[in-house]
Amino acid sequence: MTTALKTIIAISSISVVLGAGPGGGTGGLSFTDIARLVAANVDQDHDGNLTLTEIYNSLITRFDHDGDGCAEKQEFVKQWSHDYHDNPHVSGIFFDHLDLDQDGCLTQTDIDFNFRAMDAHGDHSVTEAEFASFLSAVPPSSTGGSSVVG
Repeated sequence: MTTALKTIIAISSISVVLGAGPGGGTGGLSFTDIARLVAANVDQDHDGNLTLTEIYNSLITRFDHDGDGCAEKQEFVKQWSHDYHDNPHVSGIFFDHLDLDQDGCLTQTDIDFNFRAMDAHGDHSVTEAEFASFLSAVPPSSTGGSSVVG
């Protein structure tokens, strides 16, 4: 899959996620759909698996808008909401889930720990299925939903 196509898919996916539940009950994406889109955007070597380096590089290039080496909450929420059409509140919940030390900044340390949580098989790579499972573990929104996608 070309980089341009991956980018289009990722932008479309993040945009479609806004305000919908798993399975698309209101027209949104399921965890599997989001995982597929994120994987397409992040998988730099196109091997079907995400590495720690690929995830970190994607986070910094796509979410660190000011280039300070930290994806701050407002940067993440803006980009995730735009790319996956998720509502900002739910994007913020996902950010808070990823931001382990709750300092408002996703760093290499946060990504390292979350990667280990995603890597269910312990093989130093994350499949779409593992990423979808990780997404489904995000705490429910305040509206009672159980999804990242609102």
